Amino acid sequence: MNQFEGQDVVRAGLVIPNAGGGLHPAMKVEPREFSAGDEVDAVFHLKTREVRFLRIKDTNTLMRVHVMDVTGATFVEAALVSAPLAEQQQRIEAFEAQAKEHDEVGTGPLPGMGADDDPFGERARVSDGLPSEAELQEHEAAAAAAE
Repeated sequence: MNQFEGQDVVRAGLVIPNAGGGLHPAMKVEPREFSAGDEVDAVFHLKTREVRFLRIKDTNTLMRVHVMDVTGATFVEAALVSAPLAEQQQRIEAFEAQAKEHDEVGTGPLPGMGADDDPFGERARVSDGLPSEAELQEHEAAAAAAE
């Protein structure tokens, strides 16, 4: 990832304030009823409203957070997205397994990086210092309030 103001950016995040609001027009055209536990698939068209940089705790690195607005959304049949979602899930699991191995050993590059590209350094733990889910939700709430 590109540096920001001379600092390394080593992670990316995404905030979509009011994502459900993008489906309100679709529900007007085709009302649906859901029950607790129902799973459905939807696709969203997003536009980047803002980019923020959050400092990763106890490091001199940043996380790039994209604040996105929903400009279109619709429900889709699972068959349209099941293959790409399954492929992405496999990639996530492979990344997490390799990151866990890196974390346990404490050395070596993260997935997709060469030996000289490890942004955490040889002995850093990959889980340390990343913004928590609560911190990302605070930023999402601030973005929603700014609308």
